[in-house]
Amino acid sequence: EASFSVGTQLPKAGFLRLTYQDRRITNFLEDFTTIDNGKKSIVIAGIPSTVDITIFRNSNLPKHEYQALLLQGRYSLTPQWSLEGNWTHELKDDGNYESQVNQSIGASGIGDQPEFFNPDRNFPTGHLSEFQADVARLWTIYNLSFGRGGDLSLSLLGQYNSPFHYSLAAGSVNLTSIQLSKDPGYAVPPTSQTLYFGSRGSQSFNAWTNVDFAARYSIPFLKSLGPWAKVDVRNLFNNTTLIAFNTTVRPDPNSPKDDLGLPTGFIKGANFGKARTTSDFNIPREYRFSVGISF
Repeated sequence: EASFSVGTQLPKAGFLRLTYQDRRITNFLEDFTTIDNGKKSIVIAGIPSTVDITIFRNSNLPKHEYQALLLQGRYSLTPQWSLEGNWTHELKDDGNYESQVNQSIGASGIGDQPEFFNPDRNFPTGHLSEFQADVARLWTIYNLSFGRGGDLSLSLLGQYNSPFHYSLAAGSVNLTSIQLSKDPGYAVPPTSQTLYFGSRGSQSFNAWTNVDFAARYSIPFLKSLGPWAKVDVRNLFNNTTLIAFNTTVRPDPNSPKDDLGLPTGFIKGANFGKARTTSDFNIPREYRFSVGISF
């Protein structure tokens, strides 16, 4: 990982800083099931069987690259009123392996019986599921002092989130006769595959925004002891955007075929584009109340 930052001081104890980040993950622990590894005769529950040998080793065949710009700043409008924010612009969060979603060893399928598969159709490169082009936060805090009557702090937070990305992919697709004809002699050849239609992460869900409000009131009781009360309103304007949904597709048997005999077109499932659970929506307006004693 490499990063580079430049910044400047602003009047009234403010600052502005821009950071460039470049992160590349290498030497994934991956499993390889190839014809060159050979086969092994074993006995399972008293039944003789022959299996293909799988070898685990570090590999750079899986890819994950991340590049981003991060802008941060703060400015004091008055001694009681401050403004802060940050903005992350992702230039790249791409790869052919969802390494940050599933850490299971060998989960990618890369390197397993490669004679049957086409990388562009079975594990393509593109935006990973956590890719967001832009995430911005801007917040302001205003402090009011009433002397012995206590202190009141008001804050407002605005958030913008670019959509997450998803792939058009069908799971458990049977291998074609062309694929099966390429079998060099595996003991247990594959029977199904995940089939992609386009690059990884080629589609996007919906962007969403939030505005949060908070107020905290404290009363000095002793020099280092005082009660306080706080109210938070999350998602002040109750923005319930659909930020994820069902993405089920299946191969279209009537579409043109690729060189492996696999359909290049797809048919959307009956529930495509519909919410699966309430978590597919932006969290609705939420009220939080808390009290305590500081000391």
